[in-house]
Amino acid sequence: MAIKQRLVLFLKTLNPDKYPDLCEQLSLPAAFGQFLFSFFLLFVLMAVLFIPGMLVQAPKLQQAVGSFDELSLGGNFSASAPVTLLAKPLIVADLRENASLGKAVVLLTKEGVSWKPWYFFGNESRPWSELTDAKAFSGGAYLFLGLFLLPALVFWAGAFLLIQYLFLIFLFSLLALLIARLFRLHLAYADSLRISLFSSVAMMFVEMALFPFYLLFWLPFLLYLVSLVIGVALVGERDLKHEKGKRGKHDKNARGSHLEIWE
Repeated sequence: MAIKQRLVLFLKTLNPDKYPDLCEQLSLPAAFGQFLFSFFLLFVLMAVLFIPGMLVQAPKLQQAVGSFDELSLGGNFSASAPVTLLAKPLIVADLRENASLGKAVVLLTKEGVSWKPWYFFGNESRPWSELTDAKAFSGGAYLFLGLFLLPALVFWAGAFLLIQYLFLIFLFSLLALLIARLFRLHLAYADSLRISLFSSVAMMFVEMALFPFYLLFWLPFLLYLVSLVIGVALVGERDLKHEKGKRGKHDKNARGSHLEIWE
């Protein structure tokens, strides 16, 4: 399928009114392929937006630095308790003995800086002397850490989001069947899975576009639920009318055959 067609389908998946046509147009493998295309497209968008996202985080970092009682580029700082500089990625300053990274991505101690080069695992460290030679946190060390952290952050964020979306698609496909049964609509599981795939695009669009700036959950989730319910109502109503039409034609043929026998 051409990229232009994929983009047109991407726009259609944002409109639940198009779901009946999409369910007829796309087979289940084609619908899943369109989902993967939509995810890749939004993943690229998210990766690009991470750059201004880091700029947005800069004032927060500057504000958090004010929590120190003392701070110098040579690593001479003091604080009465561990200080969280950033929540995403988690950057912590800890002066306690034997301080470890734990859940933190970057850890500042009296000895130097430690970080996870692959965001969720790994452990590398540099003493303050090396960082001072690299102009410390005035720019060189920040860029040095950023080159390691940003690609890993984008990659792992995309990986975990994909796993999350696949799980939600399966869960919401079962929910779509339940909704159809409650409202006595005729809906095959293949259609419920298609609807779940199509309606997930709106959720992905909102969540992945804002992920570098804000962590959202309920808004994309509710958007997903609303799109799913509308899709179930529209596709289920179409299938119900189709089923009634087939039954009416069958009953008419049966009555005609019955009259012929009596004649």
